[in-house]
Amino acid sequence: MRALSHNGGTHKGCPYVARRLPPWEDIASIGKMSDLRKQVSSLSVQEKVDLLDAVWESLEADSSVLTDAQRAELDFRIQRHEQNAPDLIPWELSKKSG
Repeated sequence: MRALSHNGGTHKGCPYVARRLPPWEDIASIGKMSDLRKQVSSLSVQEKVDLLDAVWESLEADSSVLTDAQRAELDFRIQRHEQNAPDLIPWELSKKSG
């Protein structure tokens, strides 16, 4: 079971409402991620590249959960991005002007 956190609401006189933490904030997951980071840091460059390829492939497999409408919207945005590439502002410049 995941750890619970408070979400600053009210519930029957209690000033806090418990909510489930996402996996990356879960107390038990922190130790696992720490172990995983140690394991990754001990890999060679080629092993890290192979790992990234495997992770990327798993993300591509997960993309099948998109609806047709979501996939169409993403395709539209990519096409619009590619057509307007000269008009784009790099994030670093955009961040400085904000």
